[in-house]
Amino acid sequence: MRSTAANVSAYIEEQPDRWQSALRKLRALCRRELKGYKEGMAYGMPSYSRDGRTEIGFGSQARYLSLYVLKQPVLDAHRAELVPRQATFARFTSSQSLRS
Repeated sequence: MRSTAANVSAYIEEQPDRWQSALRKLRALCRRELKGYKEGMAYGMPSYSRDGRTEIGFGSQARYLSLYVLKQPVLDAHRAELVPRQATFARFTSSQSLRS
């Protein structure tokens, strides 16, 4: 279900308790690493845009979290780090940790 949250904080708060810690950590990583990007909501999920174009997004799904990399050069540069490697997003289950 697509969120109607007005901002990323509200999005995280409306997610199930089991995902909130990981979502906060993912948000902190994005804010730290994506200098010059604007945080917002797009397509019902947290997003990070530069020059008016959404390049990164993440969201809570029923059984996993997704990290969407929408800029091809970034995806290509980090493809070996993303799972599954042939996808344009990474899935994290609640049993996996996010390294900071």
